[in-house]
Amino acid sequence: MGVPQLNLPGSIDGFPKEDIYQLRNNTGQVVTRRRRRLGIVAVVILVLVSGGAAGAAGIGDSSTTPVSIATAQEDDEDDTRHEHPDDADGDGDDDELARWLADQLSESLGDSTVELSEGEYDSAREVLGDDYDDRLEQFVEVDGDTDADTEDEEDEEDDVSDAFEEATEEQEKFINATEEYNETLEEYEQALEDGDEQRARELARELDAIENRVSESGGNLDRAYRIITEGTRSDLSEERETVTEISEDISQTQDEIREFVFVATELTIDTDLETGSFADPLLIEGELTAADDAALDDERIVIEVDGRTTETTTDNGTFALEYRPVELDADADTVTVEFVPDPSSEYLADSAEAQVDVTPVEPTIEIKSATESAAYADKVTLSGTAHVDGTPVDQLPVRAQFDEQFQGETVRTGDDGAFTTTVTAPADVPDGETDVSAVYDRSDRALSRASASTTIEITSTPTRIEADAEAADTTVSVTGILTTDDGEPVSGQTVHLTHDGSPIGTVETNAAGEFEETVEFMPKTIPEDGIVGITAVFDGTGTNLEDSEAGVAAALTLPDTGGDSGLLPVSLWSVAGLLGVVALVLIGALTLGRVDGLPVPDISGSDSNGGAATAPERDHSSGEHDHDTNDPEPIDETPTRLLEAGRPNEAVIVAYEHTRNRLGQGLDTDQPRTYWEFYRDWQDGIGGDSELLRALTEQYEQATFTTQQIETDDANEAIDRAAELTETESA
Repeated sequence: MGVPQLNLPGSIDGFPKEDIYQLRNNTGQVVTRRRRRLGIVAVVILVLVSGGAAGAAGIGDSSTTPVSIATAQEDDEDDTRHEHPDDADGDGDDDELARWLADQLSESLGDSTVELSEGEYDSAREVLGDDYDDRLEQFVEVDGDTDADTEDEEDEEDDVSDAFEEATEEQEKFINATEEYNETLEEYEQALEDGDEQRARELARELDAIENRVSESGGNLDRAYRIITEGTRSDLSEERETVTEISEDISQTQDEIREFVFVATELTIDTDLETGSFADPLLIEGELTAADDAALDDERIVIEVDGRTTETTTDNGTFALEYRPVELDADADTVTVEFVPDPSSEYLADSAEAQVDVTPVEPTIEIKSATESAAYADKVTLSGTAHVDGTPVDQLPVRAQFDEQFQGETVRTGDDGAFTTTVTAPADVPDGETDVSAVYDRSDRALSRASASTTIEITSTPTRIEADAEAADTTVSVTGILTTDDGEPVSGQTVHLTHDGSPIGTVETNAAGEFEETVEFMPKTIPEDGIVGITAVFDGTGTNLEDSEAGVAAALTLPDTGGDSGLLPVSLWSVAGLLGVVALVLIGALTLGRVDGLPVPDISGSDSNGGAATAPERDHSSGEHDHDTNDPEPIDETPTRLLEAGRPNEAVIVAYEHTRNRLGQGLDTDQPRTYWEFYRDWQDGIGGDSELLRALTEQYEQATFTTQQIETDDANEAIDRAAELTETESA
């Protein structure tokens, strides 16, 4: 077996490889050392421990569990753990996979076309089933990866992935339309055989509409097949010919039916330019004749203009109607006029263009009635009318809304201009009086934007949170749901998670009002019994929802620290090896002395002579401030560098611990304390600016408990507070 190679990166998180790492002694003090200077000691320690463990395994009981020492490593030291496929090797494999998938997709499309040509419509659809969809999804993903670096804007219209997706969609449309045409054709032929001319005409019109769909989808399908043929190694030429033949056969059949059943018409519009508006309607005049130029006299016809229909009757083939434009583009210079015959009529439809010049006008919207009060999720109903100078506006799209963000359904006004529309009361509208509007919101149209508002009362709604927690080692998964007291889910709202009053996370409720968040606790923050409490809090400020909260508890698993944890006894060789480790650590620490102004951790509590540990002599000639050997590192060093390296949480933790070490020199250092116990003891015993320490403690708690990164500005504030507290203590 080869010897593993030790990876020594040139830098970690922007620091040189000799840069700082952190050890914490039993008082929580941060001790900084250079990697370079402890490298030899670390190697010796690993060798001794390995030897001790090996000795234990060889001499002691074979069932004895070996002792191991593991070192934590920053996750972000490996810069390639989330490597993008574009940057990884294997582009050739992706290309080959894309070609293989394209072959499979093309073969399926070809098989489907063959089944279609034989009238096997179900089989033609089944070929393009789930397996085909899976391969299409894979191809789109792989093809997107292989083309990412060679994308050409000029070729976007000929993208092969898009062509396969279009071919899939249009193939289904083409199959359905072809099947529907042939089934309807059988009904039409049966109606002719039965002598039912009216039914035959109705079916002939249906065939006319279906033939249009066949022609449209067939053209789109042919285009997609062409792009696939040109962009892959597949040849869909035969399939293109098959699609064209089917389309042409149906078109030819429909031409024969149209000529046999119907009489063609011609709609002629006067060429004079018509100027007007909704208030001053345009006058459209024209003539409707049959194919043999015979005028259609005294015929009731329907003229459809701009999607709105107007009925009129011909007088010796001529007609005149008033046209009031509503949603026609304000700068439109033509409008399409259509003759829409009755389904059982013997005449075919026809259309023509009329020249127009439209002047936009603003309609008036009036709210006649409205819901007086509503709570969260209630329907607010508005009823009213739309008109221009008293003339009702029909087919005007109107919606109810609280503002642009909270819009209701859009309805169209009736012939009398009346409308009724609703909007759901959202959470993010504060309780109290508020405006709700009926809006026609189209710009650059013949009718310009208009609205009307009324005031209603929004009442507050009680809420409740149901929460649960599931623990795994040192993490807690918090799940829950936010609802009203009536059980209505509350979506899109923020739920704050806190521990001992400090924030540890935020999460937003989904459409069902549910939320889920995972919180990780650092081992030193877990109490001895492992029980931690978490509160899910909803703050209804700025909404019409009332506050609510729910508390949950979880039992975490404390990290195994050895002791009476169930490990089998180690041999004397293991004990000797570990004692050697301790001795080497002491020798290394005493040899290295102070580094960067930080003290050597006092592990034994006494010097080598059995007396109290004393500080090494320092040269005071430089005029620098003389610190006691228990003084922490100056505040403006390590936290600032951590912050500059993009590690604000660690910067806050280091700043707090430096400050606590300085402030705690006047307290009973033998007394273990939590951070909040320390805060209270320091405030009671010494006094000072307790607000500064409270704020710093809260930031430390947030940095320690939360998995979210602290903002840089907040970390800077923590460092400033720490500096101010230590400066005050020194003074």
